[in-house]
Amino acid sequence: MLFSACNSDKERGRGDNAVWATDGSGGVGLTSARAPDKINIKYAYDLVFDTTTSNEQVFEHVGRPAVEPVVQGISGTVFAYGVTSSGKTHTMMGTAADPGVVPRAITALFEEISQATDRVFTVTFSMMEIYCEMLNDLLDPSKLNLDVQERELPGVRGATMLVKNLTEGKVASAGAALALIQQGLDNRKVGRKLAGSEGAKAALSKDQQAEARDINRSLLTLGKVVFELAKGSQGGHVPFRDSLLTRLLKPSLTGHGAKVAIICNVTPASSQSEETWNTLRFADGAKRIKVSAVKNEALDVAAVVAQYQREVEGLKAQLAALTGQLG
Repeated sequence: MLFSACNSDKERGRGDNAVWATDGSGGVGLTSARAPDKINIKYAYDLVFDTTTSNEQVFEHVGRPAVEPVVQGISGTVFAYGVTSSGKTHTMMGTAADPGVVPRAITALFEEISQATDRVFTVTFSMMEIYCEMLNDLLDPSKLNLDVQERELPGVRGATMLVKNLTEGKVASAGAALALIQQGLDNRKVGRKLAGSEGAKAALSKDQQAEARDINRSLLTLGKVVFELAKGSQGGHVPFRDSLLTRLLKPSLTGHGAKVAIICNVTPASSQSEETWNTLRFADGAKRIKVSAVKNEALDVAAVVAQYQREVEGLKAQLAALTGQLG
């Protein structure tokens, strides 16, 4: 579990005080303006990033270990969790000057592929959002409320969640994938706050209240799922099917062939202290989940044919060389 702390200009501008702090060695606790050097440690994590951490550092610790095994058939999952203004978007998407985990992961994936010259890869890209408990295709805005199906696929350990009729585009470069991401971002619903653990109190309009209600339900279910999984063999029923978000995350959280990293973003701001504490509790449970990564061997037909063609051409070249020597 990695923990990212952030304090935004907006929070400082409205007079918020920092009431949460890190001790530099994985501990997170309460502090005060009167005694800023004194930290009452409440939780301890694998790693805590402070406000000076760059996205490159976050990616090297979190993203790269999940990306590099992908070319060996091991799935990778990275997701961020936290309140609004805690830095989730900056961490995952970043800026042109300091790209986030997603663009860096895509670039790293194609670098890994370019070095694996003994295999042929096919990379497909999809992008979706959960909006008011409906799954929408961000590459084709006309595809709304898509169905999620749980399937067993040849060569893949455990069940896989498939989204029926979700658009998949083949991409041959990091640039092409990043262009599709921008296309998907442009198609997102206005006013959405996906995976923000703030409450409905932040919503103003009726539509926003409905969004916040559905978000809270999804996040409450995710918290219950993490709580039960953290118990291990002592855990009870795990309510994966109670929300779309947890259904989609099930293959990753149950350990069927996945490298999983969860980035919990928090703000030290006093106005978000309660929400930060909730995120800390979530992170404390999530770090206790044990996931065993295994290799998947699902093959793309086109990639297999291309691989065989390369092998045949290699054998032809060897045969021609041998024929020349004999002649």
